[in-house]
Formats: sequence, structure tokens, C-alpha cells
Amino acid sequence: MKKETTNHKHQKKTGLDARSVRGVNILKGLTLMLVVNLIAIGCDSIVDQNAEVDISISTGEVAGAFSMVEGSELSCINPDAGVYNKVMDSNTVEWGNPRNPFEKTVEIEYYNTLSEFMLRVKSTKVIADVLVNGESIKEFDGKVEAGIWQEFMFELEEAWKAGDKQSFSLEVAGSGPPISFDIDYALVGACITVCGDPVTFMYDGSEVTYGTLTGANGSCWHDRNLGAAQVATSSTDAQSYGDYFTFDEAVNACPIGFQLATEAEWEAERLSWISNNAAGAFASQLKLPMAGYRSSGSQIGVGSAGVLWSGTVSGEYARTLYFGSSDAYMFSGGQFVRRSVRCLKEDT
Repeated sequence: MKKETTNHKHQKKTGLDARSVRGVNILKGLTLMLVVNLIAIGCDSIVDQNAEVDISISTGEVAGAFSMVEGSELSCINPDAGVYNKVMDSNTVEWGNPRNPFEKTVEIEYYNTLSEFMLRVKSTKVIADVLVNGESIKEFDGKVEAGIWQEFMFELEEAWKAGDKQSFSLEVAGSGPPISFDIDYALVGACITVCGDPVTFMYDGSEVTYGTLTGANGSCWHDRNLGAAQVATSSTDAQSYGDYFTFDEAVNACPIGFQLATEAEWEAERLSWISNNAAGAFASQLKLPMAGYRSSGSQIGVGSAGVLWSGTVSGEYARTLYFGSSDAYMFSGGQFVRRSVRCLKEDT
């Protein structure tokens, strides 16, 4: 047998090396194609979704969080029609075997009415507790089954105004790891219904323009107390208090076409409020502030009570609307005490 030359051996080895390299390259190419295809298809397609979960592995990691915010474009609310600025949010957590984990989703919904902040919570798993800023607000016995909404109500502060923030951390505990949310909600005020064009008139030597608001039974009012610089932004907005008048001054004080409301007309307004107190007075269409009154040159009850004249006389007294933090009512007030005036259109 002929012995191979060195050159021939070299050529043969080179040919084998080239074929080996091509083989490796082909294998690498096939592997890369497989990886790309798996990524494109998605890992879920190669996991047996019906496989038994290994609960000995508990990661407690949040697999994904997503938010669905709706209604945030509403600039006002209409309680009469049940229209509120509702915000919805949802978080999902996974735990257990990473290849086929347990999963739960908690949904929440929150919004404000004119007197409360409402929170609703629902989970795809059992709920054991609901905590706000780390403290339990649980109002149910035992546990809440999956898919059942739980509603919680928080009273708003008496002097709240549109734009005030309702902010807190929320944690929903139960089956699996707890799920947390950060709530940061700007309170929304009521939609105001006007009853006519703005009214321009002379007051205290200057020309002023007031808007008009629809009250109870279709009545039409000025949008602020007489002499006020602006519509009230809260129950304690000093710029909305206006001037103070004795009863005689009050009877001539409103511009042509407007007058003091009667006792019955004030009662109709009071009975339409959502609560019989200062909070209800401000939450009403009229947005009545707690301007207090003046007696013997001193201001009394400013920021803690509202007192307005009616045009109804009762002997030496005049019937007067009062509202404070806990109640509201009509009473007979001395005519020489100086109180606030809100003018009502005569033909309503």
C-alpha cells in the first residue's frame, strides 16, 4: 500500500476540518432558528397549562401590573344622574411553579360623591383582609369568595373642595401573596346648572357680574353671596363670604329682578341638600359658605356657621337660615344683626 504524502494528508485533513466547520455552522443555524421561533411563538405554547403545580416553590413575585383608567376626563359629577368620575385599576400576581404558576387578579374602582369617597374591591381568589395605610378596614365576617365586590365608604372632610387629593396605600390580602395599590385621586365637584345669563348690576359704586344657578324646584339664584368676590371654592373660602346686612338693608340690597327668598323657598333648598348641615349647604348647587355674621361690630361664627336672611317677617324678627357642622334649620333672628344675603330671581 502506498504511503500518503504529507501534502495529501494535509489536504485531506483540511477537507475534513472544513466539513466539520460547515456541520457546526449548520447546527448553530438550526439552533438559532429554533430559539427565534420559540420566542416568536411564546413560551406559553410549550408549557403544559394543565400540569400539576409544584407549590413547594413560592416566589411571591408580581408577574405583571396593568392599569385601566376610565372617566378621568370628567371635570364634574352629577349625583342626581349617578354620574361619577370612576377610576378602575387592576394588578395581577403569580406564585408557585414558574412554568405553571398560580395567578390572581385584584380589581378596584374608586370615586367621590359629594359627601363620601367610595372604594370597591374584587379578587379572582379569596379575600381575607383589606388594609388602608397598613390598617385593616375589613367589614366582612370570615373571608370573601372570588368574584364578589366589596364596597367601602370614607366620609369626606366638611370643607373639601374640588382638586383636593384622596391619597393612600391599599393592600388586598388573601389567597396567595397580597396585592398593593397606590391611590392618588383628585376629588371632583358637582356640575353646576345655570338658569340664565350672567347678571350685571351696580353694587357699592362698582359694576359687578354674577352668574346664576338653578336651585330646588327650578328656582334661580345668584351664584354667590351679595358682595362676594367669587363663587365659594369651599365652606371656609373667605373670598366667598360677601357683605353683612341688617334686615332693613337686606330688603333693598338685591338688584332689580332679584329679591330675598321666603322662608318656604329656603326650606325647599335645605330639604334638597344631601346632608342637613354645612357640608350639605356647600355641596348643593348654591355652594353656600360658612360666612358667620356680625353683631355689635364683631364677627361671629366665621368659618363655622352660615346665617342668611329670608324675606319672611315674624313679629319683631325675621326668619333666618342657619347651618353648622352638625345641623341646619330656620329660626327667628333679630333684625339688627348683620347677616349674609343670597338673592333669588323674582319670577322663580
